[in-house]
Amino acid sequence: MAFLDAQVSFPFFTNIPQDVITNTFHFESSGVTNTAAALEITEKLATFYADAFVKPGSAANYVLWYQGTCKVYDLSEPPPRVPIINAISPTVNAPGGTTLPTEVALVVSYHAAPESGIPAARRRGRIYLGGLGYTAISDGSETAFPIFDNTFLGNVKTAANNLRLNTSGGVEWVQRSTVGLITSNTISGGWVDNSPDTQRRRGIPATLRGVWPSV
Repeated sequence: MAFLDAQVSFPFFTNIPQDVITNTFHFESSGVTNTAAALEITEKLATFYADAFVKPGSAANYVLWYQGTCKVYDLSEPPPRVPIINAISPTVNAPGGTTLPTEVALVVSYHAAPESGIPAARRRGRIYLGGLGYTAISDGSETAFPIFDNTFLGNVKTAANNLRLNTSGGVEWVQRSTVGLITSNTISGGWVDNSPDTQRRRGIPATLRGVWPSV
């Protein structure tokens, strides 16, 4: 049994190291080499992102999706770890423009089945999907807040559930607690909701400052 972490990153058009969207997924593999498992993981995650952003315009065009990377690490190796593989190229359907700030993200929450004696928080995990285009969110009105679009939410929910169910190649997406020894738990479900969240570290520096009073 091997525990593997996959760090998926997508750069912005600036190609500045800090301008990047990053998420970490946890996997468990059995009966295959780490190289084979890493290849399987990159394929699963490429499918996940392609399915999550299948709605045209739900992915922002300021993200260089085709330059995405997936670094897979064997957690049994001592740090600093060298990635087993570094490749991913999901096909994101028709990225579009957006007025959403770069910090806005959709939270994908997942969990293992509850177990007596273990706090529920240790059996949960989160992914923050950013780089959201204009069709990912519905406009607000006099009687409604701006919230995530139902079709986009459904696509992400389906993509996450398919990733959970896809155990081909002896590789499974799992929930892992960072407390104590490395252990993993089978993901039993999860959720997405229509309330936008933020990831402050994905913000960009200001390029203009308006000073008052003017001189």
